[in-house]
Amino acid sequence: MRKNKPPGTNQKRKLLMKSTPEELRARGFAFENDVEQFKNLNESGLKALACDPLPWKRTVGIKLMALKKRAADIPWFIAILKNEKKLYTKIAISDVLAEWGETAAEQLIPELGSIGNNQHKVPALVDLNKKSFPLPRDIVARILIRMGPSILPGIIIIIKTGTPLQKSEAIDVFGHITFYHGRAEDESVLFELWEQCDGDELIKWKIIRALQAFPTQKACLFLKDLKSYGKNEIAVLEAQRSLARIEEKLNSRM
Repeated sequence: MRKNKPPGTNQKRKLLMKSTPEELRARGFAFENDVEQFKNLNESGLKALACDPLPWKRTVGIKLMALKKRAADIPWFIAILKNEKKLYTKIAISDVLAEWGETAAEQLIPELGSIGNNQHKVPALVDLNKKSFPLPRDIVARILIRMGPSILPGIIIIIKTGTPLQKSEAIDVFGHITFYHGRAEDESVLFELWEQCDGDELIKWKIIRALQAFPTQKACLFLKDLKSYGKNEIAVLEAQRSLARIEEKLNSRM
């Protein structure tokens, strides 16, 4: 079983190597001695620090609040995440929430697609050469995939009952976790959604991408039909890519 690295790990390393301390702090990076100097603040002081105009101080406040390990603080961390713009501060908040696992997932799942503006809005010819499962662009989805298969029942509920935006990001989570952790669930929920989303090309595109996680006869036949008879170029190329990933997975088992 492949253990997936936290999203942004390689990007973080590159930035750390190329940036000055001042540049890093401006993006919210906090050094060890930065954290040390504020460790004696009380809770109100730490929460004020997490709202400081200086990004690195906000990160310090987040890191020190995280040490309290209180589930009651999860809504506070989510609220902070909604307004945060700086890379390393967002990473610090994401790390905290990811560590809570299922305890935070229940409150995070309804936020799918609602934080930030980096989500896919329309199907696109991207990631076609990737052999890995495409990393979700939604920050909540990125946090959720780090929690693993235990959160899939909640993801399936949102795929069935959520808003179109929630469903779009939940499909990414469902596919990503299944791709890296094996078939904790089957793909029937995706086929059910396909039948219900006529005209929603974004949802259909996400389903095609997610099917690469399911090396089953039904998924393969469905993707082959799309590849042979589909009229949408993006859908056809995505089906071809998903089939290639399935074939690689099946070949690796032989």
